[in-house]
Amino acid sequence: MSYCPHSGKEVSEMLDACGVSGVEDLFADIPADLRAGELALEKGKSEFELMREMEKLAANCPTPGISFTGGG
Repeated sequence: MSYCPHSGKEVSEMLDACGVSGVEDLFADIPADLRAGELALEKGKSEFELMREMEKLAANCPTPGISFTGGG
């Protein structure tokens, strides 16, 4: 599934519709001490890398036995 981010124009239109000048303004009413800080996340993976990783994980799963799904 491809990811299609919003264009800069689309983001501007949404912010205008909300009556704010930036994304930060959407959170302005939340006290700073209640806001989450920066998340320490590792670099994201490409779709290809993720698919390979999932295939490796799936290969370690035992094959299911008899399945009666859709068998009435």
